[in-house]
Amino acid sequence: MISPLSSSYLRALLRIYFIAALLVLGLVGSQCCKCANKLKLLRGKSVIVIHMTGWLSLSEIAKGIWSLRRMPGGPLLGPMMLTAAIVAFVADITTEYLGLYGHLPFALLMIFKCSDNNGCGIGIYRKASFDALDFCADDSDILGWWVCSDVQQDMTFSALDTFDTIDSALYAQDLQYTLYPGQIAVFAKDGNHTKQFLAWSSSREGNETGAAFDVKASIEQGWSYTDDKLLKNYHCTIDSGDESQLAQLNDILGGMQANETMQQWINSLPALVYDDADSNATDTPEAALQQLLNTLTMVEGGNALVNSAVLDGDDDTYGCVTPQTFIHPFVILLATAVAAALVGMCAWWASLLLSLGADRGMLKPF
Repeated sequence: MISPLSSSYLRALLRIYFIAALLVLGLVGSQCCKCANKLKLLRGKSVIVIHMTGWLSLSEIAKGIWSLRRMPGGPLLGPMMLTAAIVAFVADITTEYLGLYGHLPFALLMIFKCSDNNGCGIGIYRKASFDALDFCADDSDILGWWVCSDVQQDMTFSALDTFDTIDSALYAQDLQYTLYPGQIAVFAKDGNHTKQFLAWSSSREGNETGAAFDVKASIEQGWSYTDDKLLKNYHCTIDSGDESQLAQLNDILGGMQANETMQQWINSLPALVYDDADSNATDTPEAALQQLLNTLTMVEGGNALVNSAVLDGDDDTYGCVTPQTFIHPFVILLATAVAAALVGMCAWWASLLLSLGADRGMLKPF
């Protein structure tokens, strides 16, 4: 069973329930034990001493079994006392936190990384909430996404090759769209050696707005100033699972000044590709490219503005991870069994009192 209550709150409620129910069960059980033995004596029957213990705790039950090799309370009350003594412990450890997918009302602003951290959809988000640590995008929240793939045309350059040399070679091999792409690298103190070279360019000519564009990127795999540079090359395109949404994305890209934007955003790429200045590129540079291009599209495509209200006709919720509590079926079974036992014990007590009638005051203080 899944409950919307927090695990700590629900565990406290269950603990209170079991403590209260088992306390009442113990009190009623003691009365039943006393009345049953009274009824036997009044009818001239013998009573075994170990059946006169009343309701015992777990330690007292264990002590009785160990000492007498018999179950205190008799064949009915004994097992019931033993079961009741361990119920609260079992119920407490089988109630746990669980995060489930759901939808919450949309609020203001965007957070780009939370959906990924929550193991949910990644892409160009239509909307995300201001309080979005629980953001878990589904298809209705995502317009589309960038897809980057290795073109399988690695290139190697000397450690002393300049930017111009590298740019010319990449452009000549059709691995960059322009001769002067957006690029960045870490320079040595001598100003001649570089490492962690990155470059990308868009298919858009000039810096005017116009049609949608795709991207070519080149990423150095190593980090040394003196070793040869191995560059892997990637091609990135926009995609969507819906044709109308893809058309929206193409319109968004068409309104962007692509090349100027690429020049500006290249500064954000190294931190996604390299852990630090002395590390190789990540095993999945294409994922870093996709993440940055998705973010770039949302920020630049919206002119760095965020709507505080949902667009007309759009869904007014967003995908999220909602805190839930998993209650094991065994706990439900235990709670039901305790309730049934309490009702049954009260009914037995009432039956014994009726059977004793006017004689129930006899044999005091027993």
